[in-house]
Amino acid sequence: MSDAYKALATGGLSSSNPQERSEALDALASAGKTSTETLKAGLETARDLEKYGSATRAANLSLKAAAPDLGLKGRLKIAHNLSMKAFNHADAGDVGTAEKFEALKKASRSSTTDIAAKAHGDSNNKAQKRLNQGIKTGAEKTADSAFDAAIEKGAKAAGGKLAKFAGRFVPGANVAVAGFDIATAIATSNSKDASPGKKITAWTTAAGSVLAATNIPVVSQVGAAFSTVSDLVGSFF
Repeated sequence: MSDAYKALATGGLSSSNPQERSEALDALASAGKTSTETLKAGLETARDLEKYGSATRAANLSLKAAAPDLGLKGRLKIAHNLSMKAFNHADAGDVGTAEKFEALKKASRSSTTDIAAKAHGDSNNKAQKRLNQGIKTGAEKTADSAFDAAIEKGAKAAGGKLAKFAGRFVPGANVAVAGFDIATAIATSNSKDASPGKKITAWTTAAGSVLAATNIPVVSQVGAAFSTVSDLVGSFF
């Protein structure tokens, strides 16, 4: 039986004993935070996998059609390289031909040739032949087409239903986590067994979570990092 269930089953929150109330509050807050963070992490992972997977599949299919002489190993490595660029840079509504991607696309041309050469143990000239019958501009076109496909599908996933749902859920989850951390800090402060260090880190963690819940650029990230470090330090008390 979990501590949170025991707290509810035994009516710990309404107990006349302050220590029992504190323990019940701490158990429920801990369970609530764990459940919320697990759901949040799972949703973010699913969102990221959809974006990466969509970009990888698109790049792979484009390469397979344009460069049939390119082996599976080389094709998958190039697709991975391009999909990571899409994952890190593509936003909802983007297309690979956008001006913002020009420098990235040019860099991808050379990296595509390099990866193909290493995968087959070829020289760069021979790798270009694999990419498109030895015509240099053709090899560049093959790389560009795969890049554009990865960006398009990655951007589509970034604006898809799963990404939108995650975008709505995560801010609310951060607020919920902040509430659970505040509850834990209150329970810790009222616990006769908690050391001064434990009480300080509990409130520090709560403060960091509140900052993380603001969703203000930089402030939010700093708050999340602050809360994580404080949580870790608190585990030693």
